[in-house]
Amino acid sequence: MKTAVRNTMLGLLAAAAVAGSAPVRLSVLPENPMLFGKGAEQRLAVLAHHADGRVEDVTALARFKSVAPEVARVSADGMLQAAAFGGARIEANYAGV
Repeated sequence: MKTAVRNTMLGLLAAAAVAGSAPVRLSVLPENPMLFGKGAEQRLAVLAHHADGRVEDVTALARFKSVAPEVARVSADGMLQAAAFGGARIEANYAGV
């Protein structure tokens, strides 16, 4: 009985480790958002791609950053907003990726 319980626990821990594994890459959608006019907005989505082929929406867990906030701002929940004319790279991070 103890062996069966131990094996079940080890199996559950292994399954949890796989399910909680870090993604191998992220994708941000849309890939190249185009905003026309100051104040224009676009919602971003972040997808985590795992080694086993799983893809999950991690937008709510991702962290966003604009490298040029004077041109484009991005909120904590992924709302992109044009602040001025120009281009800006937006970065998203999740689970160290």
